[in-house]
Amino acid sequence: MKKRLLLIMIGALLFCSLLFLIWDKFTSGNRQNIGNKAAEYEIELKRVSENSQLKDDKQITERNPYEHKHEEEVIYPEDDITYMFTAAKANDVEGFYDSFTAEALIVAFPEVKEMRVQMEEYLDILTQSGNLKDIGILSKKVTNPDPKSMEVVVSVALLYDGLNRKEVEIKVQSFADEHGGRSWKTVTPMTEIISQIQ
Repeated sequence: MKKRLLLIMIGALLFCSLLFLIWDKFTSGNRQNIGNKAAEYEIELKRVSENSQLKDDKQITERNPYEHKHEEEVIYPEDDITYMFTAAKANDVEGFYDSFTAEALIVAFPEVKEMRVQMEEYLDILTQSGNLKDIGILSKKVTNPDPKSMEVVVSVALLYDGLNRKEVEIKVQSFADEHGGRSWKTVTPMTEIISQIQ
């Protein structure tokens, strides 16, 4: 009798685990695998840093070495979001802020001198002290259909190791890049993203 009860309990536990895995897959959206992307990103960042003449924050702010990489890799609205969270996972402040428009940065960081320190604090909150393991794209909704300045709200599931997932909505806008193509940048200020998490 005890053996049968034990088998029923194990079966019920396995069934519940399977149900949870199915639920998690369907509610986490299109996963972006930012863990692997962040590892590749860090290797590329190290290579670029070794060959760069930029030595301090002021030079990096004035001539952003990440901008060209951002434009090359950001074709769809969700690409900007993936790029942003990949940079966050790689703990790269400059790459992270390159995902935002200048206006969004000014709103979030009115004191330019404090921007780097505040951004590091925000990155720690965003990644929950490095526990961000992946993101899932849940949905996209066009809020401004104008082809020259299209805006899209992207709903994102933030998936953490050992912590509850968070859902945020981030607005991105289409811009013409220097090569005549189009890329996307985040117009939602960092402070608003953080308030959605908290």
